[in-house]
Amino acid sequence: MIDTDIAEMPPRMKKVIDLMPIFNILLSFWQESGLQLDTVCYGFLNLSLYLDEVKRIEASGETSVPTSIINIKETKKYVSLTTMKKLIFPYCDLYEKTGKVLEHKDLSSIWEYLWFIVRTNFYPSKLDRFKSIFLFDELHHVKDFQQTVDPLHNRIICKAELIETRDIEHHDMKWLNDIPVQCSFDQMIQIASNYWKGESTTSPIIEYLFSGIYKLNPI
Repeated sequence: MIDTDIAEMPPRMKKVIDLMPIFNILLSFWQESGLQLDTVCYGFLNLSLYLDEVKRIEASGETSVPTSIINIKETKKYVSLTTMKKLIFPYCDLYEKTGKVLEHKDLSSIWEYLWFIVRTNFYPSKLDRFKSIFLFDELHHVKDFQQTVDPLHNRIICKAELIETRDIEHHDMKWLNDIPVQCSFDQMIQIASNYWKGESTTSPIIEYLFSGIYKLNPI
């Protein structure tokens, strides 16, 4: 039997926690800059490619940075130099202290982080996804989830026998799957809130968050 309160956290959740120092900087910059999420991510991934241009802008006395040097598809044309420094300085300081950098393979972890932030700030009574197991009532949803989260490993699909239920919630995973990478900070808050409030999309995929004691039986 397994107790969700003391069970070891899955590797993908451990990765999110490891990346939180970077994601915290990203979140603060995203909220203040008003940029699209993809632009913010490019800002971290490609810092070395545009840093000299930002230095040139500062040296010339200009106060705004054109967003096209980060993402030509960004709808907002400029971001203030002061705001831009709130990405550059904390991120460089973090790298110097810890060696942590954001890589392309890390981007999939940001959604779990954002859902965590919205839950803790707006829906603290909801179950913690880091301390719950995810259950589905349809086998094809399980297989789809497996291919999305960890397509390189052939995991054993099991039926969960719920021994003791402390709490269980159901949410529409489609909110998490279909969030656009060009979304704004406010749009993300709304989409994540729809998930936590239990609202449904037009084609819902229901996942259950379970807290308690359970047993796994291979199918």
